[in-house]
Amino acid sequence: HLLSLGELDEARQRFLPDVKANLWNALDEFNAPEKALLADLLGMEIPEDSRASASLEIWERAAVRSIDEYLKSGVVMAAVALLDERTERSAATMLRVREAAVYVELGRSALPSQQAAWLNKVNPRANAMPHERAFGFLERAAWLLSDAVRAYTFAGNWPAAFEALLASADLARRRNIPATADAALKEAETLARARRSTRSAARRRASTRSAGSGSRRCSARLRPSSVRRT
Repeated sequence: HLLSLGELDEARQRFLPDVKANLWNALDEFNAPEKALLADLLGMEIPEDSRASASLEIWERAAVRSIDEYLKSGVVMAAVALLDERTERSAATMLRVREAAVYVELGRSALPSQQAAWLNKVNPRANAMPHERAFGFLERAAWLLSDAVRAYTFAGNWPAAFEALLASADLARRRNIPATADAALKEAETLARARRSTRSAARRRASTRSAGSGSRRCSARLRPSSVRRT
């Protein structure tokens, strides 16, 4: 009902996984923006007629799911084509990390002609010498992950920042740069400790408020409503 009214934010907030089975065949009942949201909620690929009108965040979540399947199946150029659909990136999804993974896979398994065509867009210097192409892809992936850490941290998306740091450390090991790998792991550990500390403090505050509220309720029950004069 909320989708039919165009109330997309409220529809997302109220969506329950239990209703998925009742909505699989309902996509065609909606216009493009609502159809894109419903496809995202159902974990489906966004229909072609709705891709252009999907919000950036919805498109990115669908792209992450598709890229995971493409990389698992070894169809890296399909992932490349998908990334080419949009140039803007948000800090709300894991697409920045997946994009870096696509570059790593391009350097590892793509045909030389595919590598040259794609790398020429983003790193002509590395493309100038064929024996440096693999390094050029890893270099690009490292830059993307560094940028992802900055974007996620600025947006307060700590889980994504943590994953980007771990990916950055793994990539630095592949590139045989142990100092960079160690720095990324230390930053990830610092972030994890800070998050644990923040959650613990929040739980303590909630517990204190709950205890205070309970004490006030008890006091209110024990307080006489009237005093009998003798």
